Amino acid sequence: MFLSVSNPLLLWCREYCIKDMASKLVLGATTASKFVKGLPFIFRRLEEMGPTVAQSIIPSQLHRTTRIQKKFTVRIMSENENGYKLVAIRDQTLQEFFVVTDLSKKSMQYCVDEVTGKNFLQRIQGKAVAVPEELSQN
Repeated sequence: MFLSVSNPLLLWCREYCIKDMASKLVLGATTASKFVKGLPFIFRRLEEMGPTVAQSIIPSQLHRTTRIQKKFTVRIMSENENGYKLVAIRDQTLQEFFVVTDLSKKSMQYCVDEVTGKNFLQRIQGKAVAVPEELSQN
């Protein structure tokens, strides 16, 4: 485990009072290899939207794809009894994650578009973005 006290690099960082470097090493070890680049930000934004949007977010394993996609995208793949299965794709990496929620598919799609910035771009272009009734009541 990276957080153990026996790790000589972490001990060296603590000894020479380089707190920023020690925290970056710990954060890099926990987030760099487990998520598609940009996905932790999406998780945080979904959780900030409130408990009605995302009661729980469960990430899955990383997968490699043959197709290269430079643009970061998040899509709803399927609906199950507790929520939705979403897929995040960037470069050659694909990651599925599950969102436990009671929202309809239209409302969940609006939340995903809001978090990824798609709705913001549509507003800049002068297009109207309708907020689902389910979300406007909260």
